[in-house]
Amino acid sequence: ALETLEKKGSLDTEGKNLKGMALFFRAHAFYNLAQLFAPPYNSQTAQNELGIPLRTSSDISKKFPRATVEATYNHILDDLTAAENLVPTNVEYNYKNRPSQPATFGLKARVYLSMHNYPKALEYSDKALQLYDSLVNFNDLDTVILNPILRENREVIFQSRLVESDILSAILFPEVIIDSNLYASYKEADLRRSIFYFKGFSGNINLKASFSGSFFPFSGIAAGELFLIKAECMARAGNYEEALNVLNGFLITRFVTGQFVPYTASSAEEALNIILEERRKELAFRGIRWTDLRRLNQEGHNIVLKRNLISATFTLTPNSKLYVLPIPPDVLAQSGIPDNLRQ
Repeated sequence: ALETLEKKGSLDTEGKNLKGMALFFRAHAFYNLAQLFAPPYNSQTAQNELGIPLRTSSDISKKFPRATVEATYNHILDDLTAAENLVPTNVEYNYKNRPSQPATFGLKARVYLSMHNYPKALEYSDKALQLYDSLVNFNDLDTVILNPILRENREVIFQSRLVESDILSAILFPEVIIDSNLYASYKEADLRRSIFYFKGFSGNINLKASFSGSFFPFSGIAAGELFLIKAECMARAGNYEEALNVLNGFLITRFVTGQFVPYTASSAEEALNIILEERRKELAFRGIRWTDLRRLNQEGHNIVLKRNLISATFTLTPNSKLYVLPIPPDVLAQSGIPDNLRQ
């Protein structure tokens, strides 16, 4: 209906906003699916590897084949580019679940980062921050309560959370054990230790509420992530001193007032490692680490995952085919698309 009105030249501002939001949501959904069911982006192989079906019709009887990885990411970026000038320019405080121009730029920065296109990721993170750069000072939060960050807070640009399910619910209760190495990486004066986590009745470190304002982990776009993208891309470009200035300006809002010691580095590589470590700490449990592992292992970071369950140890090696999930059997049966190779 929106396309019909647009062809007639009668699409008003509200109609354009709706179309822009629809394009944003489709790009957001395609991107999230690609992180699970398509290989990580590699410019050398993206033309040949299978991505996801790009459903562009509401006709449920119409079947779509799997596009290539390159076509998948191009479609995501095309949707976001089309949405940029259709969605509202400003982030509306009471409607942060609706896309805005800063949210569109922010998602574009996230997509380009996953593609290793660091100049473009820098460009769009900076564009978003020029429009919206508000941060929550963690010194203003109550570190004792279980929901220290309100859902309607000034740092969030686009509000969304990981889907509610029985599997996800399992991480929200005392049975969960936060990785001890991750928790130990937060310094004593780092308020994220008490804002993001708490010691449960079992004595284990458990997950607190996040920017979603509920126990379900935040998966939206917030200014903090964009500062980290900007800092990382600047360090990769060799501008490491300014990159650390960006990082330090962000981190001062996360530490007890007067106790933050600014980071310094003597090389771009050292600065990048510092920024990546802070990225891991800030963006934990946001659905971002998986993409980062796929991206960074392609660049030789050699991050090995190990999980101990009873008497068995499970290992996920860098660049393993297990970093791409199998497509659900019912989807395979209904669509006829090929599954992902897991060996």
